[in-house]
Amino acid sequence: MVSWGNFTEAIFDGVPTGVIVIDAEGKIADINRFAVTLFQIEKADWVGRSASEIFPELDMSLIRQASSEQVPRKIDELSVQTNGNELILSAEVVPLIALGQTAGTILAFQDRTEAFRIREEILQAEKIAAIGSMAAGTVHEIRNPLTTIKGFLQLFEKDVQKLSGLGLVQKSFSDKCSNIFPLLLSEIHKIEQILRDFLLISKPQEVRFKVLRINDLLNEVMPKLQEFALLHDVSILCEFPRKNLKFIGDPEELKCVIMNLVQNSLEAISGNGEIKLSVETLEESFRLTVVDNGSGIPEEQLSAIFDPFITTKPDRPGLGLSVCQQVIARMGGSISITSEPGKGTTARVEIPCLHEDILNLEQIRPNYPKETALR
Repeated sequence: MVSWGNFTEAIFDGVPTGVIVIDAEGKIADINRFAVTLFQIEKADWVGRSASEIFPELDMSLIRQASSEQVPRKIDELSVQTNGNELILSAEVVPLIALGQTAGTILAFQDRTEAFRIREEILQAEKIAAIGSMAAGTVHEIRNPLTTIKGFLQLFEKDVQKLSGLGLVQKSFSDKCSNIFPLLLSEIHKIEQILRDFLLISKPQEVRFKVLRINDLLNEVMPKLQEFALLHDVSILCEFPRKNLKFIGDPEELKCVIMNLVQNSLEAISGNGEIKLSVETLEESFRLTVVDNGSGIPEEQLSAIFDPFITTKPDRPGLGLSVCQQVIARMGGSISITSEPGKGTTARVEIPCLHEDILNLEQIRPNYPKETALR
């Protein structure tokens, strides 16, 4: 015959909800099977430890309030770090009452990590859409007069050079113009780059997907990265996998992503520094990692790092990482940034791999010709 104790224990471990019992001293007294599985822990490692130690973001005053008033309290969002992963929970604190007295509290919760991730993606997409609708018209209105200004400036530069060669203008004026024209054209180039970033956000761009190999692509971009590094007195260490992994992507776009991430690292390093660029082989994908020992990113900025116009650099529009995120998403991958102020930043790009027997796009998308422009 099943005892009452066994019956209640079966219910405790069988409910599809995480349950943690916290005693009157704020220590964890018991954990059900759902919570153990979700957190991927050993039950004995948590039982007896302070709840505030396990859940630093848990408001213990809420626990005490629920216990003293004997009234349940809701927690809409509780972030928990476990085994290197962040989980987002929705929880309810319920007083545990025995013989009319409060013996502790029960923390009952559900895993909302995926729901919160989807919500964040929707909010991000809405931001991009709003900016995109504004950007499409703005870029057109700016680009036309800018092209005219650039054209006349280049003509003016040629005229000054011609007149200088004929000795019809003063040398001091000619020398001044030889310094001013490159500077003005360089600034126009910066504006054009910002407009191109705007266009990437405003509408889907034509991309040319190809079957690529990661080592080949990195070898193509490394000379440029080393050139950037020399200018900043920074060393770049590279770790490529033995296997030259295949994947689908737009080579020019991915090169821009890599250069953007390395450029961000270079600008975060003051004095002699180091950047590590490595590729790690996973089961169905590979992970490209860029690690620096720079100044790091403050926590309050990190949560919005992929939002357009979020930047710590006064001379930048803050579109680089937002564009990088869209480029990697089009390849079916993901990008993430972690950072610790004063110690450095790590950027991780994960992209799906192809099997070695895939030679070209026709084997994946029979309806598309080779190097088809996809939208």
